[in-house]
Amino acid sequence: MEILNKTSKEKPRNLWKNADWNKYQTHVTISSINSATKSEEIDDGVIYMDDIEKRKEVYGICGECNEPGTGSYWCQPCNAKRFEENFKNWTSGNKDIDEFIQHSQLNAVQIQLGMGVN
Repeated sequence: MEILNKTSKEKPRNLWKNADWNKYQTHVTISSINSATKSEEIDDGVIYMDDIEKRKEVYGICGECNEPGTGSYWCQPCNAKRFEENFKNWTSGNKDIDEFIQHSQLNAVQIQLGMGVN
């Protein structure tokens, strides 16, 4: 998958879907369904990262890269790309902490809203 280079400041197309979040989880699950899993044990509300069609059906399409979303109004590859492009602009002053934060940002599968600091 290749993320498109944005040469203009135009807003990405809104191709997200507003699914029934009581029926589906709001983000993908990284592990895949393996052949040892019996079909009756599979929860239909769980969307796996490698289930492209179900991701497209539930989350919609990312307006930046045109790939199926990985969560509610969320595209993990595009988000990781934005974080990675900004790595050079910040540091904690500690290489180990910087690497931990960067790894976490690149591998995040869910956006967490409303997590303000009191």
